Amino acid sequence: MRLQLDSSSVAAGAHAGAVGSFGAVGANGSNKAGLASADSVSISGATGILQRAAVDHASRVQQLAASVRAGSYSFSASLVGSAIVAQAGG
Repeated sequence: MRLQLDSSSVAAGAHAGAVGSFGAVGANGSNKAGLASADSVSISGATGILQRAAVDHASRVQQLAASVRAGSYSFSASLVGSAIVAQAGG
């Protein structure tokens, strides 16, 4: 069994609520007999949070890029080195 997203119900609400229907589908693509109607999932709150985070992140990246281009971006070489070593697992 696999889950199949009914994209027609998501497309209309993609930006304003993102509510979709999911239904169980058999291996041959047919709906399983005896199953109740499709469940629905609402992710509107999470969508808004993710959109705001993406905008905030893009804004921060633009600010950093402008600082680098202007030559005014400064950083601690020892902190960068420590972060690189920590990321590498050492």
